[in-house]
Amino acid sequence: MSDPTPLTNAHRPIFAVGIDGSDGSRNALDWAREAAIICGADLDLIRAWQYPFIDLLPASGWTAPAIADEMRATIEAEMAELAAETERHGPRATARLATGATADALLDSSATDDLLVVGNRGLGGLGRFALGSVSNRVATHSTVPVVIVPHDCTTRGLDQIVVAVDGSPNSIAALRWADAFAPDDADIVAVRVWEPYDETYAELGTTIVSAMRANARTNFEQAVQAVADEIGRPHRFDTVFDLGRPGVRLVELGHETSLLVLGDRGRSGIRAALLGSVTTWVIHHASCPTAVVPHP
Repeated sequence: MSDPTPLTNAHRPIFAVGIDGSDGSRNALDWAREAAIICGADLDLIRAWQYPFIDLLPASGWTAPAIADEMRATIEAEMAELAAETERHGPRATARLATGATADALLDSSATDDLLVVGNRGLGGLGRFALGSVSNRVATHSTVPVVIVPHDCTTRGLDQIVVAVDGSPNSIAALRWADAFAPDDADIVAVRVWEPYDETYAELGTTIVSAMRANARTNFEQAVQAVADEIGRPHRFDTVFDLGRPGVRLVELGHETSLLVLGDRGRSGIRAALLGSVTTWVIHHASCPTAVVPHP
């Protein structure tokens, strides 16, 4: 499989947005609307729908199919109005219902779009740092990049983007995606957080650890420069080599950025069905929108 790119459609890109009526999905739509304006994209508003199980009520003359059809018609009308309202603020938008469980419906319906945007928790969300099961599932299994928007974050455009780069193929794919997605004048900062603080490193001695750190920094900077040269923009990326726990440090950096971008798995990733530990930590704790780019 080749590296993922954000503009897979022949003409205008399409950003899918998961809608469920929650504050989280409304904030996701606000972010997607602004990003679509910046990127010249259309919006594809998707709401999952499952026919409810309702007992027949012969005494009332109603049947379950009639009740379900009425409910579906109401939701379709609400979605049509939401699309019309969205278009009044800029990007073109379509709205549709997708039949099935929420995560599966979003994954299937957005497979041919360029991006999937969801809130970090929907109607069933409980706590500030509790990632919804739907958000976690689509980030884990989507074949297109997913942006997870915290329910209480402020939309800040796309002027500064931070990309986590650990040298893995996934992180390099994330860096390429960030370049293609971001406006030409956006600042893109590639960040490598190196964590030497454990007993194994301590036993090696200061000299060896210092040499390992210097080697990690050189490899990181060379990998980023290779991507910049590959795209023909040698000064496209700034680089930051930092020390600490990667997940914690990336969340801290996210406080001051417009978008945080990660590959779905880093160096320690085991298989495609699992998010990497750093990515999982970040999407559970980040206060800024976070893009998860699927593995190449």
